Formats: sequence, C-alpha cells, structure tokens
Amino acid sequence: GPDLRVAEMASAFGIPDGLAWSPDGATLLMADTLDRRILDFDAPPPGAPPGAGRALAAAAEGPGAPDGGAMDAEG
Repeated sequence: GPDLRVAEMASAFGIPDGLAWSPDGATLLMADTLDRRILDFDAPPPGAPPGAGRALAAAAEGPGAPDGGAMDAEG
C-alpha cells in the first residue's frame, strides 16, 4: 500500500494555514498568516527528504494577510 509516514518539511512558522497541493501533486503551498507570506515546497519523490520551502509571495504591512488557501484544477 501507500507510504503514509509523516515527515516534518519545515519549522518556525508564525501561523501556518491554508495548505493546498498543485494539481500535479508536485508542489505544496502554505499561507503563513503571522509572517505575512506564502511559501511553496517541492514534494519529494518517495523515500527522499522533503524539499526546502521558498517564499512565493509576501504581503505588505497593513490590513490583510495571507489566510487560508484553495487550488483549482488548473493550478
């Protein structure tokens, strides 16, 4: 059956929220509300360690911050 082990991909987030996978399953996106950024992570091949997160976008100071997430079929 499938490998259902859990692995830590990253740490030290403000408020991690809004996980969404790309349609091809290759990228995980995560909103970090407190740190005002959206990160993306490469999904590792089976048995490989998780990839490092990259800052995809950052919200300017002021009202509003990344919170929640959704992904449509086109990505």
